Amino acid sequence: MNTEQKNVISLEGKQVLVVDDDPIQLLSIRHMINDTGCRIIESDDPRRVLDIIKRQQIDLIILDVMMPSMSGWEVFQKIRETSRYRETPVIFLTALVRKEEEEQFNQQRDFYRVLAKPVEMDCLLPAIEELLS
Repeated sequence: MNTEQKNVISLEGKQVLVVDDDPIQLLSIRHMINDTGCRIIESDDPRRVLDIIKRQQIDLIILDVMMPSMSGWEVFQKIRETSRYRETPVIFLTALVRKEEEEQFNQQRDFYRVLAKPVEMDCLLPAIEELLS
């Protein structure tokens, strides 16, 4: 068993939608959560998110904030307008927040978290676990 696997959480049966216009970020996040057992659905186009959530049962959304065609905040607002996804957990990834500010942003947030980019596995996995528990 490698050292990384000790910290892996189980998301067996869960579907996670990852939205980022940067293919390297998509790859990085996939690598971080791949061993959790979840099904990963990726999109590099935030405009496709509403179509994806209409066709799929999504348990968690990992969403980049700064994207060219539509910001992550705009996508989040549109998701929240869909009654089925009003309380679906969302993790925002942004370079606009420093790691030291994460805690301040995340106080009393029941259904979302804000994580600073570049996101690290030891920050992402606990956020996922907390939101899905």
